[in-house]
Amino acid sequence: MRKITDTISIMAAMFLALGILMPLSVRAAPAEKIAIVDIQQVTASYPGIDAILQKLENMRKAAQNDYNQRSKGMAADKRRELSISIGREESAKEDVLLKPVREKIQKAVKAAAADAGVAVVLEAAVTTYSSTDITAAVIQKVKQ
Repeated sequence: MRKITDTISIMAAMFLALGILMPLSVRAAPAEKIAIVDIQQVTASYPGIDAILQKLENMRKAAQNDYNQRSKGMAADKRRELSISIGREESAKEDVLLKPVREKIQKAVKAAAADAGVAVVLEAAVTTYSSTDITAAVIQKVKQ
């Protein structure tokens, strides 16, 4: 019984010493302010997005027509290779068209978060609730 009491006393002293020696910032770190943003809404509000989406749709139709023309009479494995090749080309073209949109939205999110004193921004679709929604501020910055 004496050993158990001594062990508990030693452990309690260690925890007390750790608590005293532990930096204050580790013991009581302030909570990070978290906000949400609806990226779909921001993207839909992006200036010129309709023209970009129409261009993407036209590119997809052209790619489908290209595939239909080139794949006539091909064996199944060659059609699959052609499909993959055309798909990669279209993906690269899509990335080129959408990269400036993504970059501008990302900058707007960072700026709106900084203005609101927010440390973390989550996509609205991945969370149930947040008292801070910066979507409107992001849309305003994207339109500038």
